[in-house]
Amino acid sequence: CLFLQVVAGTVCFCFLLQQLQIDHINRFITSGARPDELRSFRY
Repeated sequence: CLFLQVVAGTVCFCFLLQQLQIDHINRFITSGARPDELRSFRY
């Protein structure tokens, strides 16, 4: 049961992280960033 909780927490954390990244990229796009700035932002 604990293992499932850890897995669910990890998946949730990864999902939140992805959402944050998408939000950052969207903000870059809406603020008129150039594509090379986006590329340097993506690790």
